[in-house]
Amino acid sequence: MGMYGDFPPGAANLSSKAMKVWFSAVFSMVFYIGLFSGIGYLIQLTLF
Repeated sequence: MGMYGDFPPGAANLSSKAMKVWFSAVFSMVFYIGLFSGIGYLIQLTLF
């Protein structure tokens, strides 16, 4: 079964929009995790 095998013909636009939303959510999650770990690393450097 292909990844795009079972989609009806009208669902390509919807799936690309959902992929954009999913990609932006994953990107923001990775960005915030990196931001908070970087801040924690800097605090660790300054405290210890």
